[in-house]
Amino acid sequence: MVGEEHRDNFMVVGGAALLLHGYPIFTNDTDLAITIDSLVKFETLAKEDPRFSKSIFGEWSFESPRGFRVNIDFLDKTGETGCLHECSDYSLIDGMPVVSLVDLAIAKGGAWIDRENEKDLYSFRRVVQTMREKMLNFKELSRAKRETLDDIMMEL
Repeated sequence: MVGEEHRDNFMVVGGAALLLHGYPIFTNDTDLAITIDSLVKFETLAKEDPRFSKSIFGEWSFESPRGFRVNIDFLDKTGETGCLHECSDYSLIDGMPVVSLVDLAIAKGGAWIDRENEKDLYSFRRVVQTMREKMLNFKELSRAKRETLDDIMMEL
């Protein structure tokens, strides 16, 4: 679905990523972690594609072939701006780069600390539950991700 040359430039994150990893969760949008260069390229191409539209508020959506609209939220993949912590690890699911469950847990837990939104805490707990079911752990974290995980644990 996505050419190999683009896979390091974006990935599905948020509730849609948790859904793609097999956890049944409702989400009303698709969050994409993307580099700034790739976002500019996307906007250039999407403006020419009638399936995509941009609201007067700058929000993008996609009209699916089945007739429903998907809202797309773009987040800074580097973690330098916004509430998303850096996401670097992904797996391919149906040809689409989807954030790893470990990075998703760090991102959701970090977002909960930053925004104090109970929805983020709920998602963090669901990701950890899914990790447990798939026998995954937090052993191989970078220093920055380990510090974020420590902060999350302190808040819990």
